[in-house]
Amino acid sequence: MPKVFPWVCDNCGNRWVDGLFVCWDNCPECGGESQHESVRELQDGDEWYTED
Repeated sequence: MPKVFPWVCDNCGNRWVDGLFVCWDNCPECGGESQHESVRELQDGDEWYTED
């Protein structure tokens, strides 16, 4: 299984995952500040966003 960074938005609580070399400053849903949690393996049900 690939390793991912799980992300969470401080503003709306949105959760998503992305690759280890992708950094998000803001939530793709509301634009709020986002922070990553500890690296983990990809899990069923994880939501991915593609940065344009």
